[in-house]
Amino acid sequence: MNKCVILTSNFETAVPHGITDAQIVSRMREERMGDGFCCWLDHMHGKQTPPEILDSEHQVVTFWPNNPYNAIRAKQRGVTVDEYNEWAFELIRKRCREVGERFLWCIGWETFHPAHWCLEDGSPPRFADRQEAFAFHQRWVRTRLQTLHWRNSLKFGEDRHNRRPSALEWIAEKRADPATCNLMLGSVLASHAHYAFETVPEAKTFWWECAISLMNLQVGFPFVRGAAKQYGRRWLVDVSPFCYPHPIQLEEHYKDLGEWGDLEGKVRGLSLPRMNFPKYTADMVRLAGWTPEMLARCWFAALMSGADYVYEEAASVTHLARSGDRLATTPVGERSARLADFNRRVEDRGRTQTPVALVLDFHHGVEPWMPESKKPWCHFEPGDGDAQIKGFFEVAYPGHSEWPGEHPWRNPREYGEMLRSGYDFRPHERRILCAGRWPDMFDVYLSNAPAAAFADAKAIVLLGEQRADGVRQAALRKLVEEGRSLVVGVEQLAGGGGLLGEIMIEAETREGWAVVEASTGVTTQERSFVFRVVRVSSEWETVLMTPEGRPLLLRRTFGRGEVWIWTVLFGLDTFGKPLDSWVASLNRLFAPLVPFEFDGPPLQRIINRTERGWLVAMLNHAAQPWHGTVRCRGVSPKEVRERWLEQSAVWWKTPDGASIRATIPPFSFRAYEVLTVAS
Repeated sequence: MNKCVILTSNFETAVPHGITDAQIVSRMREERMGDGFCCWLDHMHGKQTPPEILDSEHQVVTFWPNNPYNAIRAKQRGVTVDEYNEWAFELIRKRCREVGERFLWCIGWETFHPAHWCLEDGSPPRFADRQEAFAFHQRWVRTRLQTLHWRNSLKFGEDRHNRRPSALEWIAEKRADPATCNLMLGSVLASHAHYAFETVPEAKTFWWECAISLMNLQVGFPFVRGAAKQYGRRWLVDVSPFCYPHPIQLEEHYKDLGEWGDLEGKVRGLSLPRMNFPKYTADMVRLAGWTPEMLARCWFAALMSGADYVYEEAASVTHLARSGDRLATTPVGERSARLADFNRRVEDRGRTQTPVALVLDFHHGVEPWMPESKKPWCHFEPGDGDAQIKGFFEVAYPGHSEWPGEHPWRNPREYGEMLRSGYDFRPHERRILCAGRWPDMFDVYLSNAPAAAFADAKAIVLLGEQRADGVRQAALRKLVEEGRSLVVGVEQLAGGGGLLGEIMIEAETREGWAVVEASTGVTTQERSFVFRVVRVSSEWETVLMTPEGRPLLLRRTFGRGEVWIWTVLFGLDTFGKPLDSWVASLNRLFAPLVPFEFDGPPLQRIINRTERGWLVAMLNHAAQPWHGTVRCRGVSPKEVRERWLEQSAVWWKTPDGASIRATIPPFSFRAYEVLTVAS
């Protein structure tokens, strides 16, 4: 029934001294916090021997032979690095044989980030175009060149320059079949999910480390989910609470942490305990890190958005705290157990409805969360097409990835004192989740996607720089004729071919300041914009135009679908922001694509189709309760129930379907099951 696998962790050195891996694993199993464990054979302090895999449990291990952490692990065990690597590889192969795909091997993620790329001599690479950048990405991921990621990490000494093979080279040296190794690889960049599957076709799963200090989850999910659909693979969401908001605190501010592992050495004679995860004292006072409500919403959103795996990174740090001689469950751990219980109770979470396919050029290299100073592939100056990609997600999720305002504390000491006093920190957390203009209804595909990838799509929107030739236009036209809507700009289509055979695109561009609705004559003032002059046949309807009658938005029916063509360059104004008219046209196009309307303040909505009806998730990221009505259009329920708390819902039938009255507390969520088939 499309179940999600929830994974926790057993970082031994991240919990109080005297607590073992075995105790952590036992306590998490006792509390039923998930379906298995993620164990890092490298890339983390401590020994971390993976536990045995029980019946029905899942396990993920991370390991790549050239990781300099392996030298530390080997020294801890009193063996050589080569001996340690041999032990890890044999363990991985043994577990692949024993439990099949309930075991996965991750061969890297953050080490693949293009910000760390360099040549063998440490100099930065130079690329003529984005195709060359992708070719370098493939080389970096597949070879030992990736070891240079660590070249400036002095804590590893000379081993940061080791010449050990990459995981893929190691597999080849061992004459093992990568298809039987249950491979997973990933990135902190959601936009690299497609590139991962293209680079390592044997990979079964993409690991997205969606660090809460980085990108909004709702922006990243469409990339990762879309890549999994395009390539027929799976996806893991690693909700990483690293690192927030003061990564390391001096012990003098947090004397309660004397029992905790001293991972960072000493500065001026003072211990530096890690404070980048939510940590609790024995009496359950949270000393730092994200709130339980934030973490719970992230896990829940990932589960309801269709993730195959949800990994609660650093769970041994955040879920457990020492209380005397035992491990007690923290408020974060309690929410983990509740999520796991929900995942067990709800037999069918359904399939997330994503009727809008966003299509980007294969080599785009754009991560929409990055600040303006960041560049595609961390190398190229962004252009208007890149601005359109970023602009779309800014419109879809206003204020995403931003802080809501200035922090109310002036220094680390005030921060700690405010938390100890019970200060409500939730309104000040980063918008890693936020209310959306539309429901979470998007998947991102790249321009090489086969027609089968668009099975769920009712509308296709081309974003960014791309030039569809006649062959690709014919493929798009076929998708339209099957009943889909296509939104495209004249600058995204090469001349000639199936769609543009009767549109003459001229080289001339002009500037405009107003948009006229052709059917009514209503004029809307806009910021200045540039459009291309076109001449069209009578089969094309002019929907929007300039006051002089020049077409800005054209529409034409093909088969059971329709094509919408913008002549405004990338739908942007001259300041690089989406035109209000462009956004308004998307509002009209998207509105009828899902059968639910939400009357009330803005919130996040995830709509899943189940075998017996619908499961509608609503997440309130505001400091006030959400009160409103969910209107079901064309849906005739036989039963409605709220599944998170297992409560009956207030609902009634209407002429066009039904309405549900909903209330969601601040910083919380609910899941309404709408059954159209009787229990």
